[in-house]
Amino acid sequence: MKLTIIACTLILSFLSQANSQIWDEVSTPFEYERVENLVSLNNEVYISKRDLGLEKTFNYKYSNNDWIRAKNDSLYEVFGTLKHIVQFNNRVLISSTYGIYLSEDSAKSWTKLEGPNFSGDCDISPNGIFAIKTSNENHLFKFDETENLWKPLDEDKQDTLQIFFIKQVESNYTHLFALQQKVANPFKYKDTVSGGIFISTDKGEKWEKTLSDSTLSTMFVTEDYVLVSTKNGKLWKSKDNGKTWNVIEIGTTIISFTLDGERIIGNSSPKGVIESRDNGITWQVINESIYNSQFYKKDNKYFFMNFGLVYESDSLFTEVKHTNLIRKDTRIGFIYDYNDTLLSVGNFQRGVQYSTDNAKSWHTYYPFLEENRVDLTNVYFNRNQIYLLNQGFFLTKIYASNDYGYSFDSVNFGGSINDFTILENKILLSGSFGILESKDYGKTFTTIDTTIIKNNFRIMKMAQTGSDDLLAFSTFNGVFKSSDNAETWSKLVDSLPTDTTFASINSFYEFDDNYYAVNTTPPLIIKSTDKGLSWQKLEIELFNEIQYCYLEMVDENNLILSSYGNGIRGLRISNDQGKNWKRIDEDLPLFSETVETNSYIYRIIGRKGNNIFVGSSTTSYLNGNLFVSTLEKIGVQSSVESEIERNYLYTYPPYPNPAKSEVKILFYWDINLPMTTDDISIYDITGKKIDAVGNISLVKQESHYGNLIWDCSSAQPGIYLINIKHGTEEKAVKVVVE
Repeated sequence: MKLTIIACTLILSFLSQANSQIWDEVSTPFEYERVENLVSLNNEVYISKRDLGLEKTFNYKYSNNDWIRAKNDSLYEVFGTLKHIVQFNNRVLISSTYGIYLSEDSAKSWTKLEGPNFSGDCDISPNGIFAIKTSNENHLFKFDETENLWKPLDEDKQDTLQIFFIKQVESNYTHLFALQQKVANPFKYKDTVSGGIFISTDKGEKWEKTLSDSTLSTMFVTEDYVLVSTKNGKLWKSKDNGKTWNVIEIGTTIISFTLDGERIIGNSSPKGVIESRDNGITWQVINESIYNSQFYKKDNKYFFMNFGLVYESDSLFTEVKHTNLIRKDTRIGFIYDYNDTLLSVGNFQRGVQYSTDNAKSWHTYYPFLEENRVDLTNVYFNRNQIYLLNQGFFLTKIYASNDYGYSFDSVNFGGSINDFTILENKILLSGSFGILESKDYGKTFTTIDTTIIKNNFRIMKMAQTGSDDLLAFSTFNGVFKSSDNAETWSKLVDSLPTDTTFASINSFYEFDDNYYAVNTTPPLIIKSTDKGLSWQKLEIELFNEIQYCYLEMVDENNLILSSYGNGIRGLRISNDQGKNWKRIDEDLPLFSETVETNSYIYRIIGRKGNNIFVGSSTTSYLNGNLFVSTLEKIGVQSSVESEIERNYLYTYPPYPNPAKSEVKILFYWDINLPMTTDDISIYDITGKKIDAVGNISLVKQESHYGNLIWDCSSAQPGIYLINIKHGTEEKAVKVVVE
């Protein structure tokens, strides 16, 4: 009777898979979009963002918590990147990549002011129209509105007041101000260009230098006063349009000024965001972060840029966050399962993102990565230790934390890393620089070089076994073992059963008493049944037709394969250790029946408990979409049920492990026998049974499998064994509680 029930279950399972969707698309990690500039016009905030596909820059306006392309707006695409916008009453001046434009009707219509390509600051006021041409000497030009011609204001180089090397031009109703930087080549210009403030009262015809200072940084002009910051933490102030100046010690350099009613907001370094409510005499720090942009106000929020990214903040700068300017990430590297949370790395400057809802939504991880300025390729974790890698061929950078990611130290290595292993009291690295260990959480490293395992051995993979042994796989020197936390080593075998094209061990699995080592280029699985003393190659015929692959071993029989390259491609599953394979990607977008011509790749990029994630791409490392399925949907269930027919009880590894508050174990049982929590007991490391009544639950997914859930939040940190009895079978699952 039992065999009949199992057979019916297999048939129904197969029919269900044939008529149901296997894969579901989920949200991908996102990428904060970088912009070229951020400006303001008519109390609106605009960004200039380049479309790499169209190779063109478009402008977007902030509206209702979103950025809307300015198709029908006055700032249409003909401007290219918006650089500077200055407004005086109904007259507006725009500096852009395609030139300078003038509007006489509050930006409803525009006239291009033909002339040089101005990319510096510009100004419009009753004093006239001015612009800075950035070049070796940063000349200041004035537009002659009678002749429709730009004229430089420094043609007479013999004049002792040379109006060039100008960084900034500002004005009020009566005066024109120009900030001059100190000349970098004093031998050519002698003492005539030492830096200072020039003032004109006749619309730029004549100039007077009223402040000499070689450290000037930024100028801020109003009708009532002028402020000029310096690079050494001082602030010059004039209340008579620059005739006299007083200096104020503020201890920081103001990068930009923003007037907001009765207060002035300064973006400064090193103090961060500061404000003054007494016209610049005293200043208070309101946010210690340093930004490199002007602040613009819209809808009671401030917008600003930092390293090409756009941020928004409340008026007090107590809550600063990325603005709603994101796009789906097209460069998903790998997804990791960490404490029941998904972590993703892979974008060249996205850092780490996390999801707590099984990839329905994503968020930026770790405070120091908030600016997305860190390239990351891998993430490794063990309890409180987190290590983030930025790996290149010639240089690898490691960010190390031993406080759950609240703070990080960094160290650089010359070369690439083959393997990274976290042990209880040290971390081990192997790569082009040899074998290293660190006992201070990655702050310092020393070389491992013993009589058994040499530093010049090419170690491809280190793997910890269930018995806490450490195995080290070498390309040319065999397999080594350590039973004392990598203090001493012994050699298990001189060589591995590989051919000359063998590259490296990528993954290690342990099922019961058997070890499996997987290589992906070319595809290869080797097996040991005697704790690594000898190894045999599994003969898998399909591997002969594959160039590159990613392989996930669910158990000894169930293999999930994604292959790409010049050979056979696609997603497949085997329930018999690679003897037979079945396609599992037919319902994915852009699936091709002709395997050899299907250029679209679906790559296994992670697994979380019962869920398997794949990414899609036309290359081997870029992924545009993210899909998820379950082990049962892709066909693992059939193999497990045939195993149950022989063994009655089958358990998957617990997750998360180590656990802090809750741990889950997916397991299968004999369909003919009842399964309740009465069959489950928990023991500590001494063998003492603990009282877990009320903390154990069994969530059945079908009549023959489900999740055992243990609420371990009240358990003391340590190692526990969860014992499951069912019929004549018994399984013990080890769980570590933090």
